[in-house]
Amino acid sequence: MIRLLLALGIASGAALANDGPETQIQVLEALARQDWAGAQTLWQPRAEAGDSEAQYQLGLLFATAPDPYRNRAASRDWLTRAGDSGHREAQFRLGMLLAGDTPPDEPGA
Repeated sequence: MIRLLLALGIASGAALANDGPETQIQVLEALARQDWAGAQTLWQPRAEAGDSEAQYQLGLLFATAPDPYRNRAASRDWLTRAGDSGHREAQFRLGMLLAGDTPPDEPGA
């Protein structure tokens, strides 16, 4: 769980760099509270606007959040959108998801 929070939290700084420190803090606080819906709420508008990093973060969130929030179909959708925009890490994660494997730095690896 700690690795998940760190992975999402560290990457969220890049995803929200243009939104100012308040938004970055809100994302980190949501992740620390394991408030997956809160983190989604912060990333969703940017992802829907075409921000590939936010799309990647949502895909990663849905792939790695604990049940019942984990959603393989939503993860695949967001990772595909990010990957189609050229986001390399999203392309890698999507390949791992489709292959049924867990990337080496994820829980359960």
